[in-house]
Amino acid sequence: MAQSVVHAVFWVCSFLLVISAIEHYTRGLVLPSICWILLAGVLYGVLRGHAGLALPSLQPGPAVVLYVFLPVLIFHSSRKLGMAELRSVLPESAFLALTGPLLGMVMLGLPLVVLADIPVPDALLFGAVLSPTDPVAVSAIFGSFDVPERLAGLVEGESLLNDGIVVVLYSVLVGWAVRDAAISVPRTVAAFFGSVFGALALGAGIGLLGALLMRFWHELHNRFIGALLPLITVYAAFALAEHTLHISGVLSVMAATLALGAVHIHRKKKHRTPETDRFFDDFWGFLNHLADAVLFFILGASMGQHAYGLPWYVIPAAIGLLTIFRAALVYGGSSLLQLVGRPLPLSWQNVLSLGGLRGALSVALLLMLPGTYAHRELFLCVAFGLVLFTMLANTLGMHFYLDRARIEGDQ
Repeated sequence: MAQSVVHAVFWVCSFLLVISAIEHYTRGLVLPSICWILLAGVLYGVLRGHAGLALPSLQPGPAVVLYVFLPVLIFHSSRKLGMAELRSVLPESAFLALTGPLLGMVMLGLPLVVLADIPVPDALLFGAVLSPTDPVAVSAIFGSFDVPERLAGLVEGESLLNDGIVVVLYSVLVGWAVRDAAISVPRTVAAFFGSVFGALALGAGIGLLGALLMRFWHELHNRFIGALLPLITVYAAFALAEHTLHISGVLSVMAATLALGAVHIHRKKKHRTPETDRFFDDFWGFLNHLADAVLFFILGASMGQHAYGLPWYVIPAAIGLLTIFRAALVYGGSSLLQLVGRPLPLSWQNVLSLGGLRGALSVALLLMLPGTYAHRELFLCVAFGLVLFTMLANTLGMHFYLDRARIEGDQ
């Protein structure tokens, strides 16, 4: 027992040392450190799966990704975005987040009916799961350029809302594709909107209770309790929503975080100090960065040791479809937004199109599919290819574009 614990501590320290080295030596490079961490994970997976090295397995269940990592990432993104920032980009973010999964089901999913000979319900499931964006690498690039705050908020806002909506849609489509359950359109629509608005109401209520408890204890700026209670609040909101009530845990965490922040700012604004706020920013930023690093290393390791038993043309075709889908969503959606008086500058549209990276949520949802599901391995292979391609090609393209283009200011 003691020996296994010592081995675990040794490997954890080694892993953290590798992550630290990557962070140190990739400063100033075009690709953000998170991309290098993903590539390091791929190398680890290749060495473990194909070189026969006795390296420990890095295969946490998808529930660990959902219930341990995702609440931290959503909490940090919601806190960084804030209520005022979200309100300023809510129409655009909501439009992209609602339209994306529906368009993705068609443009990303249905071609697989021909390319891979899979049934329509399964193809729609794949298209919906691969529709959400992951802004982690894009946000890292934004830190090196003078990007308007509203544009950065739009990227974060789309991802936040997108994640919550896709998780709800996934639960509906799994019943149809995997369990062969009949779908009633009115019942499905009612369940969808009930899950979305129920999660927002639940999260806001739990966030308000957490904020009131901190006020009652006079601990809004205590560096221990003031940091710990928000984490307790968002984890409770996620677990209660996702596991107990079967509604969107992502949207619940987002609403809880925004409620916490709103009460905190409204009630204690005159007592805030830059030192305390800086501590909380650093603390939650550290947790978010560590969660990102662990998650993307594990994701890379899964890619590296996976057996890719599918026709060679499927992944290149999926990359082409993803590029067309993202362009159609952003440029076509921007034309519609202009008709209702919410125009987006062309430079913003270009950034949003390049910012359509795929990440860990899509893979986690696919990993939650039963091991006996006939198309699970095919979906994972394609998802791994899309995540790796977008993390490298889109981040390079984003850096190249921001380095040379003039990004218009807030509208």
